Amino acid sequence: MEKHSITSTSRSSAKCSDMTLRGGKNDDPIRLVFRPELVDNPHDPKAAVRGTFVYQRKSKNDDWEFITATSLNTLKSGQGYKLELHAGEILELFKNLAELYRLHARDGIPYGTNEYVSADSVVAALMEIPRLELRQFLTANEVLGGQVLELRSLPYLAGEAQFRTKLTI
Repeated sequence: MEKHSITSTSRSSAKCSDMTLRGGKNDDPIRLVFRPELVDNPHDPKAAVRGTFVYQRKSKNDDWEFITATSLNTLKSGQGYKLELHAGEILELFKNLAELYRLHARDGIPYGTNEYVSADSVVAALMEIPRLELRQFLTANEVLGGQVLELRSLPYLAGEAQFRTKLTI
């Protein structure tokens, strides 16, 4: 499961985990990331996400460092800049941005540092049930159609900060 972290920077803004759109796997020395931020926009409350595209290069010690940026203000007449995104990259960006918009619509700007895990609709629906009711139901019905849900698999139920290894639904 992929974790995303959001850290508040003020009452009205928060930095989010980078979204890797291109590269960054195995021996790729260069990657393109989108660095989103959640914002409370007083002029348009629905416009809750802003961000920056960043090219990064892997250093000799395997850390990602910024590739020197050129300001677009230095462009002269007749010059331009082109950043092409592939269809899969746009889809990935769209899905991640949609999640951030839903999160902001539901919770606003979270305080402190929070980690979120993407879940399918079944798990998400389970998480909406009040904790006590869900715990009682799962305890009373330990076997659900032959498939077992281990209570300690969900930090929401177990009150733990880390996921355990097994979660089958």
